[in-house]
Amino acid sequence: MSPPPTPPLDLHILLVEDDDIDVRAMRRQLQRSGLEFALVVAHDGEAALAQLELLAPETTVLIVDLNIPAMDGVQFIRHARRVPGWTAVPTCVLTTSGGVADRARVQPLQVCAYVTKSSPRAYPWLMSKLRAYAAQVA
Repeated sequence: MSPPPTPPLDLHILLVEDDDIDVRAMRRQLQRSGLEFALVVAHDGEAALAQLELLAPETTVLIVDLNIPAMDGVQFIRHARRVPGWTAVPTCVLTTSGGVADRARVQPLQVCAYVTKSSPRAYPWLMSKLRAYAAQVA
């Protein structure tokens, strides 16, 4: 069964991830899913904040690792939420940390998902969320 057609929009994922293996995994999953999101990668929080200036919040999803250099993922999300237009952008946390303390730090930031990388269903579930978002903005 082939994936449903994706809308002809300029959809972006800003992936804030410093691990090249995880970046490749996300690229692979997007290719397999048939979703036509342009993947923009920032390897640290400061680079991700700079990308916010270049992307349209109406058609962008943020996927953020918590353990990134320069500024951790929680700090990045807090800063992004203060940038005009980015306060309600769909934001998913994709991280190695399944700890209660990290989940508690993220909870007030109103993320739409907290996904642990080690889960075998992490990427398929994330792709289903991205597919639903693409259909919503179409």
